Amino acid sequence: MNEVFQQERLSGLGGSDMAAICGLSPYKTKLQVFLEKTGRYKTEETEAMWFGTEHEPVIAKRYSLVTGAKLVKGEFKKSDDYPFFFGHADYLSVLDPFGVECKAVGGQQARRWGVVGTDNLPQEYLAQCQWYCYIYGLPRWDVAAMITGNELRVYTIHANNDFIDNMILEGKHFWENFIQKNIAPPIEDSPRTGEMLQILYPRSTDKIAEPNVELLGIVSLLREEKS
Repeated sequence: MNEVFQQERLSGLGGSDMAAICGLSPYKTKLQVFLEKTGRYKTEETEAMWFGTEHEPVIAKRYSLVTGAKLVKGEFKKSDDYPFFFGHADYLSVLDPFGVECKAVGGQQARRWGVVGTDNLPQEYLAQCQWYCYIYGLPRWDVAAMITGNELRVYTIHANNDFIDNMILEGKHFWENFIQKNIAPPIEDSPRTGEMLQILYPRSTDKIAEPNVELLGIVSLLREEKS
């Protein structure tokens, strides 16, 4: 990721952030979003991320050949309503009002993708596309998925205003109550939480227990007692 892109991401909440904030991402937690936006944690580019970015033009080209749609590269865009909301579309249609997100999907993840032409795709990408519909003011978003390097599948997401309204409320609450106040969000039951807590509290050298239902219950009780 280049420096400009990193600065753009720090300026607000984007599609992948919102998927995490709404509890729909298997890859990122609310705590990780908080640490990223407050400058405590920097997401390093993985091989999967690098290959995904490199394959975007190829996926977009194949999508155009299959669908006949003419595409232009998307640009970073802030919300017209809130300066701390943004989106960065992969591609936008030139002639019709919709955007396109390109995904390179490996063999292990292919089973999460459903029937072509539907919106039966991983929930984190569904949330991301709903968010982009809101940011860009478009009624539809397509996902062009390259499955295991040799198959294109196209999925279509139509803007759901109720879903988008809830995302806006969740995002506004998160930004104003956690990011702006520099207060960490509640702990989640996720394998990533232990790693993120170590970053948040670097002085501790003890091993941090992985969160479970019992531990989260104890934390919740302690919070209630303090309040």
